[in-house]
Amino acid sequence: MLKELQLVRMSASLIKIAYDERHRGAVSSQQHNSVVNCCGFIIRNFCPMRWGSWAKIPEETRTLVRDNLEVVFEMEDISPEVSAYLEDIIYLT
Repeated sequence: MLKELQLVRMSASLIKIAYDERHRGAVSSQQHNSVVNCCGFIIRNFCPMRWGSWAKIPEETRTLVRDNLEVVFEMEDISPEVSAYLEDIIYLT
C-alpha cells in the first residue's frame, strides 16, 4: 500500500478504479494487483483472524475497511459494478 500512498501524494489525487465490463474487473492486471494488495493490507491490519469470512465481519468493521480504501482510491460516485468488484476482492482476501 506504500506505493499507492506515494502515488497519491505525488499526484495530489486519488486513484480512480477503471472497470472493464467485458472482463468484470479492473482494466489492467497492474490496477487489479494494486487494489488486491491494498485490500489485503487493510484487512490484515483491521480484521486479523477474528472472523472466518467477510460475511461474518460486522458492518462497522466493513465500514472501517471501506474508509481506509478511500485514502487511496476514489470511492465517491463509483458505479455499482465497481462496488461489486471491490466487495468480491474483499470477500476473497
